[in-house]
Amino acid sequence: MQRVALATILFNASVEGLRNALISSVRHQLVALVNKVLESETADAEAVYRTLVALGNIAYAAKANGAPLPAPQVGEISQCLQSLPKQFSDPRIHNVIAEIGALL
Repeated sequence: MQRVALATILFNASVEGLRNALISSVRHQLVALVNKVLESETADAEAVYRTLVALGNIAYAAKANGAPLPAPQVGEISQCLQSLPKQFSDPRIHNVIAEIGALL
């Protein structure tokens, strides 16, 4: 339950980033937290899904604002995204991963 709560907080922060551009240091920390959750979560598909949607929001906002994510973060994210489909069979997760890949 705590994992889903954290994922929801990350999602809510990402929605704020869609409304108002996040300063780069806040965005960097948010992406780092998202990546940490995605790397460590092995059982809760709902937590992973919500965290992925947060990541998608962050990537979309970055692209829309003309401030793409830094290459090192994109590399970390891409590596993490490659392992998730093997761990989770939820089609929502697979769809969001594809959408995020198109944004990076």
